[in-house]
Amino acid sequence: MKDLYEEGIKQFRNNPLLSTYYAYYILHCNKTSTKKKENDSVPNKEVNEKNIDYTKSLQEKCYAKDDSNPSSIIKVAIGYKINIFGKYFIEYLIFELKEKEKEDNDFSKKESFEDFMNLQYKALECHLSTLNLLKKYFNIINSPKEERTSRFNQEKFYETIYTYIQETNKLYQDTINKYPNEKSTYELYNLFLNEIVNPEDDSGNDELNEAFSHMALNIPDQPSGNNNDNGISSMKSYLKNSQSNEDMKSKKIKLLKKNMLTAFTKVHSKSSKIILILFTLIVGFFVVIVCYSFVFINNLNNNITDLKSIGDMNYNVDRLIRRSRIIGFFIMEENLNDAESIRLGILETIVRLEDKYLPVLKKYSSEEASTTPVLVYYNEMKNGTASNDYIHYNGYELMSEIILWAKELYNTPTEQLILNEKTGKKIFDNRYYRTLSDNIVNQNFKFITEETFEKIYANSIANQNSKMLIIYILTIIFAVMSLALNLLGITPIQRDVNNLINNITKLFNYIPRGSLKDIVSKYDDSIESITQLYDINFNYKKEGRINIEDNTLSRRLTKKFKGYIINLILIISILLIVLPIVIKKSYLDDHVEYILRSAERKEMIIDLNLYALETIIHDTRTFTPGSAESLLDDVINRMGTMQTQIYSGAFGLEPTKEMRSLDFLLIKYGCRIEQSKCEGIEENVNIGFTKKVITSPMNNLIDEYLEKSKSILQKSLVGKYRTINHIYHSEVDNDRFRKYCLGDPDFLFQYKVITHCINGLDKFYNALFDSQFETVRSALYSMIIFIFIDSFLLFISYVISYRSIISNSKILCEIVNVVFLIPEDIINMVPQLKRFIDTASFEE
Repeated sequence: MKDLYEEGIKQFRNNPLLSTYYAYYILHCNKTSTKKKENDSVPNKEVNEKNIDYTKSLQEKCYAKDDSNPSSIIKVAIGYKINIFGKYFIEYLIFELKEKEKEDNDFSKKESFEDFMNLQYKALECHLSTLNLLKKYFNIINSPKEERTSRFNQEKFYETIYTYIQETNKLYQDTINKYPNEKSTYELYNLFLNEIVNPEDDSGNDELNEAFSHMALNIPDQPSGNNNDNGISSMKSYLKNSQSNEDMKSKKIKLLKKNMLTAFTKVHSKSSKIILILFTLIVGFFVVIVCYSFVFINNLNNNITDLKSIGDMNYNVDRLIRRSRIIGFFIMEENLNDAESIRLGILETIVRLEDKYLPVLKKYSSEEASTTPVLVYYNEMKNGTASNDYIHYNGYELMSEIILWAKELYNTPTEQLILNEKTGKKIFDNRYYRTLSDNIVNQNFKFITEETFEKIYANSIANQNSKMLIIYILTIIFAVMSLALNLLGITPIQRDVNNLINNITKLFNYIPRGSLKDIVSKYDDSIESITQLYDINFNYKKEGRINIEDNTLSRRLTKKFKGYIINLILIISILLIVLPIVIKKSYLDDHVEYILRSAERKEMIIDLNLYALETIIHDTRTFTPGSAESLLDDVINRMGTMQTQIYSGAFGLEPTKEMRSLDFLLIKYGCRIEQSKCEGIEENVNIGFTKKVITSPMNNLIDEYLEKSKSILQKSLVGKYRTINHIYHSEVDNDRFRKYCLGDPDFLFQYKVITHCINGLDKFYNALFDSQFETVRSALYSMIIFIFIDSFLLFISYVISYRSIISNSKILCEIVNVVFLIPEDIINMVPQLKRFIDTASFEE
C-alpha cells in the first residue's frame, strides 16, 4: 500500500486528495500499532476472533508502523486549491496529529514521573530504615546493661546497617543518574551523607558535588521573583562551598578512620587468609580421598576376583589326580569309552589350571620354594623300580610342572594308551602317572598349593590393610585441617569481633545518658521531617530485617560455636565416605574367609572318593597299608565337622538356614546339573541313586555322600581282612577296579553322585561370591551418592565460612563508621572515647 501511494503521488503531483489519503493512512497505521502494544500489555483482555484477524491483516498492510512523517505530507496537500470539504478534512487531520503528539508527550512525562517516584520512594524507605535502626541502637545503648545483653544482637545491627547504607547510597545514585534535574533527590542524598555516611566530613561527597555541578550548569538563569530562584541559589551556594579544598579536619578524620580500620582488621585479614588456604587444602584432600577410595574399591574388587579364581585351586588339582588315578584302571580294562570320557575331562581341567591359576600364580613366581618336597620320577618304572628324586617347588613352579606332566601323558589318544597297555607299556609304570599318583599319600601337592594360597590371601589382606591405612591417614589429616580451620580461622575472627564489640560498648557506656538521648532525638527529628516533608507513611516494612533485639540463647550459641559446627559438618562429610568403606571391608573380610573355608568341601568331596577308591583297591605301590584308611578317616571327620559348623553358623556368620539367597540350594529340591541330564538318569534303587536323592537339598545330598564314605571305611576294617597278605596286593588286577570299586554299592553311589555334589557346591561358591561382588557394587553406588551429599555439605560449610568472613568484614567497617557518628562535642566530653579515636587502641 505504501508503494502504491508513493507511486501515485509521483504521477499525480497536483492531486491534494492523494497526499491527504496517504497522510491519513500513515496516521491510521501508527495508531493501530500503538493500540496493539497497549493490548499486548493487558494479559487478560478478551478479543474476539474477528478483531484478531482484522489486526493481523492490518499489520500486514501497514508494515506495523510507517516511518514517513504525516505532517509534512499533509502540509503539501493543504497548499493545493481544494473545496471546503477537502480543506476541512485536511484541517481535521492536522488537529489529530497535534493531539497525538501532545498525548505522547504527556504519557512519556507521566511514565517518567512514576518511575522517578518509585525510585525515590525505595531510597527513602532504606534511608528511613537506616535512621530508625540507628535510633534503636542508641536507645539500647542507653538502656540498662542487663537488659541490653539479653536482647541486643549487636552483630546483626552492624551487618544490617552496613547493608542499608550501601543500598540507600546506590538507590540515591541511581535516581540522580537517571533524573539529574530533580532537586529533591539531591537534598535527600545530601541529608543522608551528612547525617549517616560522613557526618563530620564535608569533603567526601564528591559524587554529590559532581551531580550538583551537572544540575546547576544545565538549569538556565531564572528571572527574579521565580519560585525556583531560592532553591537554585542555595544549590549553587552549596556547590561553591563543597568544591573547596579539603581542610585539615577532613584529612584528620580520614586518617583516623583508616588507622582504626587497619587496627581492627589485622586479625581478620590474617585469619581470612588462613580460612581460604585451609579450605582449599580441605577440598583438595577431599578430592584425593574420594579418588583413592575409588581406587581402593577397584582394588578390593580385583582382590576378591583373584581369590575367587584361586579359592578352589586345591580342588582342581585333586580332581586332576583323581581322574588320572581312575583312568589308569579303565585303560587296564581296555574300557575305551569311559577312559576317553575321563581323558577329555583331564584335558579340560588342564586348560582350567593353565588359564585360571597360572596368571595369578605368576605374580608369585619369584617366591621361595616350599619346604615340602615332591617325589618326581625321571624314567619309566621297570621291575618295580625307577630313578626318582625329591624336588622343592614354589606354587607357580609346581602348577607348571603338573600341567606339563598331565599334558605329556594325556595328550596321547586313548586308543594309543590302550595299545601301549597291550604291548606291555603299562600306564601304571609311566613316570608321569607315578609322579601324580605317588604324591597322594603324603599330600605333597595339597600342602604346597595350600601354602601358596595362604601367601596370596595374606598378601591380599595386607595390601588392602595398607591401602585402608592410607585412607585412615588422609581422613585424620582432613579432620586435623578442619579443626585448624576452626581454631586458627573462624573462631579467632569471631572472638576478635566479639571482643571489639564488647570494648566499643564499654566505651559508649562512658557517654552521658543525656548525650545519647540527644543523638536519638536527632534521628527522630530527621525521620519526622522526612516523613512530613515527603508525605510518606513509614510502616517499617523491613522490620523483619532490622530486628536487632532478637538475641535468643540459640542464636548466641550458634554464633559462639559456628566454627565447631563447620568442623562437625566437614568431619561428617568425610565420614560419609570412609565409614561405608570400613564397614563394607570388614563385612567382606569375614564373608570371603567364610567362603574360602566352605570351598574346602569341594576338595573334600574329591578326597573322600579318591581315598575310598584307594581303601578298596589296596594298591601297595601307591599306599602303605593303613594309610588310605587313615586319610579317609581324617577327611570324614573334617567334613562332618565343617558341615556342622556351616549349618550352625560356627564360622562367625549366620547359619546357612538363615541365608535366604541360598534357599534354592539348601531348602528347595532341584537339579544341580543340566535339567535334561537329571530327567534322563538311570535310577539304581539298590544303591540309593534316584531322582529324589540327587535333587534333594544340597546339605542332605552331601550328608548322604558322607555316610557312604563312613560305610566304606567301616567295611575295610572288619576282622577277616586284617591280615596284610589278604588285603594288599603289589599288583592290581585288570578287573579289580570294576569288580571291587564299582561293585561296591557305596562307592558306586559316590561315583555317580559326585558330579551333582560338586556342581551344587560350585553354585554355592559362586552365589556367595556374587553376593560379595554385589556388596562391592553397593559400596560403590553408596559412595557416589555420598559424594553428592558431601559436595553439598562442603558447599554449605564454604558458604558459612565465606559469609562469616564477609559478615565480620562488614561489622568491622561499620563499627568504625558508628564510632564516627558520635558528634565531636560529645567525643571531647569523654576522654576514653577521644583517646580511642586518636590511637585506635583500647589500652588506657
